Parts: sequence; structure tokens; C-alpha cells
Amino acid sequence: MDHPELRSGSSRKQAGLVVLYDGYCPVCRRSARIIRKMDILGIIELRKYQDFPLEKLPVSLERLGKRVQACDPELRVCNEGIFAFSSILIRIPPLFIPAVISFILGKLGIGQRFYDFISDNRYHLPFSGMSRILLGSDE
Repeated sequence: MDHPELRSGSSRKQAGLVVLYDGYCPVCRRSARIIRKMDILGIIELRKYQDFPLEKLPVSLERLGKRVQACDPELRVCNEGIFAFSSILIRIPPLFIPAVISFILGKLGIGQRFYDFISDNRYHLPFSGMSRILLGSDE
């Protein structure tokens, strides 16, 4: 299953991780900007799931709208929610310890509940406005 749209002019030969996120979510967009800046190894391909044709999405729109998906380059295997978050963090060397902590919290069930709370309330959280101040305006 080849997905040429994943490579769309990118200088990367092939992403080590393809992350599909909600391009309308302000928290998701800001997180994507931070990850792009911190991805010193250049192995994370961040994509808005709205850019994909429906038939090429690896999971349902409902799941994509609720939880970020971190997939292998062929979009065959995806982690979602806190486990996607852990998959992203583990690929950014300075964030190795938070990656391990988030993975453990995910396995305990606490991490996924916290992630789902953030996701369910992402348009109403007070730190959405604070992140605008700290990170500047949106893309």
C-alpha cells in the first residue's frame, strides 16, 4: 500500500513515524509546531488527517477526530491517544524520559483517561489561550 501523498515534497526519504492529527484543533496545531521544531532526527511526518482522501485513512474519521494517530510509514499499524503521544516523544531524544512515563501511565490506564479529557475539552481549555501567548500566533 503506497501513499505518495505522505512524501509530498518532503526532503525526508521516508518518515519513521507518520502522525495524523486534527488540523482544526488549536492545541493539535500548536503541538505539531513544537514537534516539528524538536524533531532533530527528522523522522516524524506530521499530517493533518483532513488532507487525506477518506479511502486512504487508516482508521475511521470518528477515531481521528478523538485521538491523534501515530502510524508506521505504510499506515498499516497505528497507535492512538497517549500511546501515539509516547511514540512521538520517544523519537525526540531530549524527551525520552517523559515518553517512558507517558507509556507507563498509558499502560496503567491513567494516561489514556487524561489524554481523552484533554481531547474532549481541547476547544475549551484555559491553556489554549496561554499557549497562543507562549508560542505566538497559529500557522
